[in-house]
Amino acid sequence: MFPVTRLGPLSLPTPELIVIVFFYLGMYLFERLQKVQGKNPDKISNLILVSVFVFIILGRLAFVLENFNAFLSSPLDIFSLNRDLFDPWLGAAGVAIYFAMTLQKHKLELWSTLDSLTIFFASLALAGSLANIASGSAFGMPSELPFAIELWGEKRVPVQFLDAAWNLAVFFGIAFIAKRNLPSGAKFLTLVSLFSIGQILAQGFRAEGWILAGGFRADQFVFWIITAISGWLLIRKFERKNG
Repeated sequence: MFPVTRLGPLSLPTPELIVIVFFYLGMYLFERLQKVQGKNPDKISNLILVSVFVFIILGRLAFVLENFNAFLSSPLDIFSLNRDLFDPWLGAAGVAIYFAMTLQKHKLELWSTLDSLTIFFASLALAGSLANIASGSAFGMPSELPFAIELWGEKRVPVQFLDAAWNLAVFFGIAFIAKRNLPSGAKFLTLVSLFSIGQILAQGFRAEGWILAGGFRADQFVFWIITAISGWLLIRKFERKNG
């Protein structure tokens, strides 16, 4: 919708700019909460920053290996700034492995670390929604509703705005419970559950995605599973706390 931000002579890609701003906002809020709680955020902050480089490098490397023959004729494209030349799934898998190894190395407990990072993850979720508004990605189905928006040549359900509103509410909800004394892992699982519920609702109005039998969307199916698992784990943690 507004993919480029012009600052004087500079033309910057708006979606990436949004992600960068909210990345640093999330880092700032995480570190501030850690200091308020009397904890040193340095180890986890370094974990986040290195994870970014792991994600970028492995995601690009994986894409290059998957399309090796295409890069033989133009090897300099390996260093292209084109974000489509990227495999996010293998990049994320690399981050998960690095994350696990770092937790073991520094003897950091998994659930408490994820709880600490919940406000950071909530910031990234909100950034993703706003980036979709800027780029026009994750657009809605054609609609004649009074609040439909003009996008890609048709009036559509403003699903990006609805998704952003949901994730903004989730962000403030997570900020509200950030200092609360909850069972280990409860804050992170709350975020996962709420985010997944939002995605189940949003996917029902999106024009993109795979359709399964009965008109059910593949993405919705995945998020239903995530919601069920995270919700079950959350209930179990509160049951254990209450004896």
